Amino acid sequence: MKRITSIALFLALLTSLTACGEAASGSDTTAADSTDTTAPEVVDIYASLPTANNGGMEINILAYPASYGDSEYLDAEQTGEVIDDALFMRNSETEERLGVDIVFHTLGKSDLETATQFNSVVQAGDAAYDIFVNKSYALGSILSNGTIRPWDGIDGISYDAPWYIAQANETMTFRHKTYALFSDACGTNITMCWAYTFNKRIADEWQIGDLYSIVRDGKWTIDKVSELTKGVYQDLNGNSERDDADLYGFYTDKWATLDACMFAHDLGSISKDADDVIYLDYYSERLVNSIEKVYNLWWENSGTFVDTKEAYRNVAQFAQGHGLFTTMFIQYLIEGDMRQMEDEYGVLPSPKFDEAQENYGTNVHPRFGMMVLPVTLTAEKEAVIGQFTEVWSALSHKYLRPALYDVSLTTKGTRDEESIEMMDLIMDSRAFDFSTSFQSAGGFPFTQSSYKSMIAKKNKDVASYYESNREKAETFITNMVEKLSDAVS
Repeated sequence: MKRITSIALFLALLTSLTACGEAASGSDTTAADSTDTTAPEVVDIYASLPTANNGGMEINILAYPASYGDSEYLDAEQTGEVIDDALFMRNSETEERLGVDIVFHTLGKSDLETATQFNSVVQAGDAAYDIFVNKSYALGSILSNGTIRPWDGIDGISYDAPWYIAQANETMTFRHKTYALFSDACGTNITMCWAYTFNKRIADEWQIGDLYSIVRDGKWTIDKVSELTKGVYQDLNGNSERDDADLYGFYTDKWATLDACMFAHDLGSISKDADDVIYLDYYSERLVNSIEKVYNLWWENSGTFVDTKEAYRNVAQFAQGHGLFTTMFIQYLIEGDMRQMEDEYGVLPSPKFDEAQENYGTNVHPRFGMMVLPVTLTAEKEAVIGQFTEVWSALSHKYLRPALYDVSLTTKGTRDEESIEMMDLIMDSRAFDFSTSFQSAGGFPFTQSSYKSMIAKKNKDVASYYESNREKAETFITNMVEKLSDAVS
């Protein structure tokens, strides 16, 4: 492994990001107390991480192919790139602290193919892998095959630590058992988060106001987006036609951008009973009203342009100055067109359903990562896997998360304290629904994709859609519960 000095800049950034986030609040002060110069106590949240000498024991991690996975397990050496170097530091420091050797493996050409081959390996009794990192939408199919064991009983996992994603770990359980673990070790739990972006130049020119304050005051709602965007339009190419070459208040598409809405409005498809068993919980008046609000923004707002050429084209169009607002997941801030954007941009959470909604909600694309344990995990590895996961996740929080923030927010001097604050809010408001765990299986009609499809097809008749698909959904859930129950018994 080669080491280079360019990581120093990243370490300086890391210090600036963590110093404010991990400082204790200290005693209250006023202007009259100006002579008190006592520095606030800085708490080292990593001080209690374990150390051990495991004699170079191999920790074999099976990971899906590199698409959207690079920010989860690579890189084997420092390259001078912030994310690569953060991953190197995370991995090498984990190895040094615990006396282990991390070995990454891949199988297949896609995440679903990897899951199928993982099931085959485990069912053959092969203990080749200690942890399997895959996308969360494959959880249902993996769990129903009986190839993974719960994390419950694994020593050394501090579930309430900031490097674990409590919302996911509390939601994606079955019969009160944790079969998938979610932490900062999987970088896609950050990069797959949906967010709103805004062009700061256009916001100034159209006197939009302080958007960060609107968010802080809890007034950033879907209706507020409609209000702010409805009058924003400029015929940039002068052809007297509303086309994709003009400026709009909201530049979007009719596909993936709609994914952000359902969970942002505190809606889902699945609830759980006292035994932590799933049941259908989809249709409500709130759902009807949510569809109406989003439909109006997409199709009836004079300041909206819906691009129908291809999915995610809104990102390139936004980067070229054709929109005040758009939506994208954080991954797009790290790569491609957004890296070439000339204007400064800001990042905001997805808007709430209304001001009465207590918290913002961030939809995480079902490609977000999870860690599962094979039933073939040996007793020798079981004794170490808890402390390994704890350290690996904690050092991801220390190195990888700030690196992803930095690359996402640093372009043309965009990174500022407000943007970091908004990114933290986006992460803290991540919302999850168990229905995403079996999305790859197909057959369930009430996922976030069905919400998206209704609006994309200009259909607001939620009641009819629900009634025509309810029996199918209930049958699917009944069968899924039976499969899962049989597999975990």
